[in-house]
Amino acid sequence: MSLIAMGAVWQNFSRGGSEKLTLLALADWCDDDGKSLYPSIQRIAKKISASESQARRIVHGFIEEGLLSVVGNHNGGAKGATRQYHLHLERLASTPGTHATPSMDATPSMDAQDGCHPCALGVAPMTPNTSLTVINPPEKVLPIQKQKIEKQKERTSDQLETFLARCKIDGVKAIPEDDSIFKYADMVGLTDQMMAIAWFCFKQRFLHSGKQQKDWRAHFRNAVKQNWFKVWYIGFDGNAGLTTVGLQASREMEAAKRGDA
Repeated sequence: MSLIAMGAVWQNFSRGGSEKLTLLALADWCDDDGKSLYPSIQRIAKKISASESQARRIVHGFIEEGLLSVVGNHNGGAKGATRQYHLHLERLASTPGTHATPSMDATPSMDAQDGCHPCALGVAPMTPNTSLTVINPPEKVLPIQKQKIEKQKERTSDQLETFLARCKIDGVKAIPEDDSIFKYADMVGLTDQMMAIAWFCFKQRFLHSGKQQKDWRAHFRNAVKQNWFKVWYIGFDGNAGLTTVGLQASREMEAAKRGDA
């Protein structure tokens, strides 16, 4: 255990929820310099009482932010060995209060541009620090809070590009990590890759389409639950796999990342 590393997380990392638990777990395992860190995703998930896919999304989000880096080759050393990490404690203070890079690209994650992190969507968030939030009684709500509440009440329907732009300005993910769609994906066996492809297809269909929605997150949940884009199938053995359409979309998504499309 490194009390120095854990103290740095407590003092300098302003986000809460599963992200803070994960960083505290990593700080618990590393040395005072943030090194000698080689937990498996399974071990991290058990430590924070989350699913492996959620733990993977959070870790990949930290890597994208630069808070965490992989030491050595892809496996951290010898072939088949557990990955080794370096926790960059000096970068904690510069981490934004909320994760403004929605990543559905880690394995892969949704665009770091609009914030959907499943290691796909989502991403998300990351999750706001609800554990430390003081909720004022209605009669003591500050004027700024009242303005935000009023603005939320005024919002009606938005186009997808407007919704994504507002998420970026607010510093939140389009599909945060704690969104119920990720629990659904885990339940039915959808992988992070499948969720990333679904988000890619979702944006292709609705960006610049002129379509408006009051709740784009709920619209995406429907798209996943009803498999609108026919990206995956579930076989008789209960395992999910990519369809031909899904494979094509996956290649198109990878080409777009490389700038080939």
